[in-house]
Amino acid sequence: MHLNIVNMWHQMVKHLARTQYQAKEQPQPVLQKLWTRDFCSISLLNLLIFVGGNMLVTTFPFYIKSLGGTELTVGITAGIYSLLALLMRPIAGWLLDNKSRKAIFLIGLVGAMLFPMLYLVFPLLSVVILLRAMHGFLWSAAGTASNTNACDIVPQSRFAEGMGFFGLTNSLAMAISPAIGLWIMEGFGFTPLFFSCSVFSLVAVLLLARIRLYDPPHPRRKSGSLPLKARLASLFSKEALPASWLFFFCMLPGGSIASFIALYAEAEGLGNGGIYFTFQALFTGLFRVFGGRVADKHGEKVAVYYGCACFFISLAGLAAAKSAAFMYASSALFGIGYGLTLPSFQAMALRTVPWERRGSASSTYLCFFDMSWGLGGVLGGVFSDAFGYRVMFALMSLGLVLCVLTYVLWARKTPSAFDEWQKRQAPAAAAAAK
Repeated sequence: MHLNIVNMWHQMVKHLARTQYQAKEQPQPVLQKLWTRDFCSISLLNLLIFVGGNMLVTTFPFYIKSLGGTELTVGITAGIYSLLALLMRPIAGWLLDNKSRKAIFLIGLVGAMLFPMLYLVFPLLSVVILLRAMHGFLWSAAGTASNTNACDIVPQSRFAEGMGFFGLTNSLAMAISPAIGLWIMEGFGFTPLFFSCSVFSLVAVLLLARIRLYDPPHPRRKSGSLPLKARLASLFSKEALPASWLFFFCMLPGGSIASFIALYAEAEGLGNGGIYFTFQALFTGLFRVFGGRVADKHGEKVAVYYGCACFFISLAGLAAAKSAAFMYASSALFGIGYGLTLPSFQAMALRTVPWERRGSASSTYLCFFDMSWGLGGVLGGVFSDAFGYRVMFALMSLGLVLCVLTYVLWARKTPSAFDEWQKRQAPAAAAAAK
């Protein structure tokens, strides 16, 4: 009997130890509360990351041209930056699923902090292009980690809404950082500009220590015994592909706008290109939470049809703009399109993905963003060099036609589509009600 009591005690201790370990490894049960300390902290950290990054989006083309580059060089630099960011996404996603999420986050933030200063140390065009590529490689790790950890923190029942609020930090960064970056560059030069970008990343590093992050379950870390083919397959998430392709086609015009709107505004006398991003981000923020709530209730169809319509009209207006007011109105429409599409497509990408695979799903989704943004910048450079800015913006609107066709012909019939997902959830919901 004494032996039985000892065995029972031993089993109870093992059970408690296992429970404590799992509590550290897995997120808390789904709660309705959204505005926790961790959610607020990671949202602020994300704001800092994207303020520092977006300050360079509109100003780096001027730095390239100051070193002797052309519009084509600007487009190629943007493409190489996005290509290296793209290559890092699946690696970062796998590491986030199998290693320490905080460590990957920290490495990306340190890279984002150091590289802006290196642009000043090596002011040669070829070297700067190489450094920009390496910057994209590490900055994408920080962005993927931020997005993945935010997905862990947001309660599942309010996922699209929560990610909509989280995405407001991106919108706010887009609203303030291009104008701030252009103001610093024009008033003080490139040295204070790059130093400021590094300071934002430094503050983000300090803030990271305050956030409680969750690592994947321990069995996921033993994937080294898997065959090479299985390990390569684990870098990507097939469940996220439908939303990723929609996002890819939808964001093609965004890559060209980010690279060339400031140069276009200056060449055509349409006002401050940085203010374009301010209007765009303001309307993105106004519609992003609304878009998230709509996605939670009605799915992604609203984003595809109404969001793409807003994008298309915006690009048509941008191509025909004759005044600053016309350009800013186009930016507002583009912001509405962003606000409707971003939370909807992100919810679709992660809807059917297990928690321990969210790193790969997020990286897959963001890989397609990088491909789209980079290809949009390269195509923008080629088209603007050959036909001018106005024709270039008109041609880039064809990506939106491809987005709608992809949804109608394929994506709306896949398991991650909202209507299909609801059909599969109905039997389980009916059984639970009984």
